[in-house]
Amino acid sequence: MTLCVFLGPSLDWAQARIHCDATYLPPARCGDLYRVAKAGPQAIALIDGVFDCVPSVWHKEILYALQKGIPVYGAASMGALRAAELASFGMIGVGSIFDAFHSGALEDDDEVALAHASGDAGFRPLSEAMVNLRTGLVSAHASGVISESTRGRLVEVAKRMFYPDRSWAAVYREAETLGIDADERRALVHYVQTEKPNQKRDDAIAVLQRLAADAGRGFVAPSVDFELAETTFWRMLTLAIDLDMDVHRALRHHVLATGIDPEVRAMALLFQLVSETAGRLGLVVPDDLRKATEQRWSHLRDRLSGASHTAFVELEALVEMLARDHMTAMAGQLLPFALMRSGGFEAARSTLAARAARLAKLGLERPSLEDAGIDLNELLTWYSTRHRPIDVSIDEYAQAMGLSLGEFISETVAQYLDETS
Repeated sequence: MTLCVFLGPSLDWAQARIHCDATYLPPARCGDLYRVAKAGPQAIALIDGVFDCVPSVWHKEILYALQKGIPVYGAASMGALRAAELASFGMIGVGSIFDAFHSGALEDDDEVALAHASGDAGFRPLSEAMVNLRTGLVSAHASGVISESTRGRLVEVAKRMFYPDRSWAAVYREAETLGIDADERRALVHYVQTEKPNQKRDDAIAVLQRLAADAGRGFVAPSVDFELAETTFWRMLTLAIDLDMDVHRALRHHVLATGIDPEVRAMALLFQLVSETAGRLGLVVPDDLRKATEQRWSHLRDRLSGASHTAFVELEALVEMLARDHMTAMAGQLLPFALMRSGGFEAARSTLAARAARLAKLGLERPSLEDAGIDLNELLTWYSTRHRPIDVSIDEYAQAMGLSLGEFISETVAQYLDETS
């Protein structure tokens, strides 16, 4: 992979190869540019990208490539948007659409959005991009085909359309509805059919020609004066992409053999929501929590690669962080629901009823430290031996379990008396 180009509906791949000999890839989605940059190509061109039903290419993926010394070009569609946003960081923008976004003449992402067929159908456009309609109407006016008034009115109505509904046919229908002169409408139809105005196509060709020319001259590494911030969200994305293939093969085997177990699916959803929340809030896992989590899951270290184990530990630590922060709220209703879902509720209720009956025989309905004949330090020593060491203040420990200090002491005393009487 020397030159990599993300291309879809803006230009057919067969036409693209006339202008530049490169590895052509489908429209980029989140993570794709990072994967390609890791392989170390000579250059990357981002033309088309997805944006609707899946996450779009992150800016950080492009910054990562630039930091690795890989020139990144953008044009025509998603590439033009990202190039306008990252030009000051070294991304190379090419074409009129890039120029319009970079100058501020265009601002809305919907200018380049369109519906298109799948890769099997060559990403064939199913609608017309607003930027193509806009530039087509401008060139029709410049050629004397339509008046300035007609150009302005048709641009206005096209802009109001939902992006998958935009087409030249829809523009012609609106022109008739607006009462635009029939001769002018016919002239516009003839102009579009003859000239086939398509700014996205033209800009895609321009960036491919620039890419081929720069390849001939020898690429110059981008000048980088920034440092990529290793945020939790970025770390989670890259670690997920870097997971070893054994993990993915095991998942495929599990899914094909048994389907996705509801518990596994629920945990995957939890991880997804935790990852999104951590990224939105900019959470950073403290070193002590990360070390404790690594220790707790150290038995997985031999089964997972370094990247996989690191990703798993990061997620588990984030779950713990968020659980601590929200424990009070969860304890009211969500923890009982979770206990019911896990199947532990009935067993816990049965155990509690049996204990209450045993304590009632001792005449103890709500036993206190005095009833147990011990002080708080002795109770906590027993608890630490029976369950786990308390390595924070007793108030913090109780709060982490969604209990008040009084509830924690009362419950522990009852358990102590039940087991020692």
